Amino acid sequence: MTATRVRRRSDLALRQLPMLRNSERSTFKKCRWLWDISYNNKRSAKTSAPALRFGTLIHESFARYYIKGVKRGVNPVKTFERLYAKDVEEAYEFGWRDDDGKWFDARELGVMMLTAYLEEYGKDEEWEVLVTEHPYATVVLHPVTGKPWFKQVGTLDGVWRHRSKKDYTVIVDHKTAASISTGYLVLDDQAGSYWTWGVDYLHQKGLLDPKLKLNGMMFNFLRKTTPDDRPQNEQGYYLNKPTAKEKKEFGPDYPGSISKRQPPAPFLRHYTWRDEFDRNMQRESAMAEFREMEMARAGELSMYKSPGKMTCGGCWLLDACELHETGNDWETFLAQTSREWNPYDAQEIAMGR
Repeated sequence: MTATRVRRRSDLALRQLPMLRNSERSTFKKCRWLWDISYNNKRSAKTSAPALRFGTLIHESFARYYIKGVKRGVNPVKTFERLYAKDVEEAYEFGWRDDDGKWFDARELGVMMLTAYLEEYGKDEEWEVLVTEHPYATVVLHPVTGKPWFKQVGTLDGVWRHRSKKDYTVIVDHKTAASISTGYLVLDDQAGSYWTWGVDYLHQKGLLDPKLKLNGMMFNFLRKTTPDDRPQNEQGYYLNKPTAKEKKEFGPDYPGSISKRQPPAPFLRHYTWRDEFDRNMQRESAMAEFREMEMARAGELSMYKSPGKMTCGGCWLLDACELHETGNDWETFLAQTSREWNPYDAQEIAMGR
């Protein structure tokens, strides 16, 4: 056999390796029954959840804004409006009701958020973009045989280097959330995957200088909220509307007292500093999870459910799951209310769905 044929066989074997993405890992740990339906039977909700669709549009808008280099690209507000219009053509107009009952129109919210974001950060001229919105696929070797085992895949939001701060070369993770929480980020598998497999890929492909030292992650949070239209004082505190008594006492120009209800910050850039130890921990976790997935597919582990407020709330499979649990015809219902999908289609990976 010629060297060329051997190389072709090797390349084909690598392309045929099973893939693993962060969403599959989190689904497997969340509920094995949901994982089995989603990733083995390849069924998905007919339309992505509104919050997920919204986050995808924000990510795509940033991908066209934070282009490689120090100059910025297309205004993300304009990109969002165009992508939203295209999304509506393919599906339908969407929005969602928050926990407090407030209704958000996705188009209006996206425009307001990105407009306020540009007012906050402008062109981010202090940052140089080294990589933006880049998919990766890193071959993972079996810990015993040393042979190719699976490919860890995903999409990096970006790698940025601060132009004046020495130790601020970071992987960027854009996040949209109803409320900003940072307590879990050191342990976040998605971030750990970027820091480990994503960095490996960038070095292997020559997209990053191997001598360049990365310092950690920057989580670029945007809180899903409309701007507060109440007046503010010079310190930025929001004010109550002055009462007639206050105007009489302090004069007609009195702006109002400081409100006890101050809104949380709409944006946050949170840093977690990482090193090689973090990468090794992520490798161990991903390989242990993939091994359990193999065992589950082989029937050595049960596809049990994990019911609870945190797992069932908002789950697209909830109605079918209830029918299954009560011995009713859940399969017909599932066929009518879901669609076939390929979770490892390049577009699905890129969009994080």
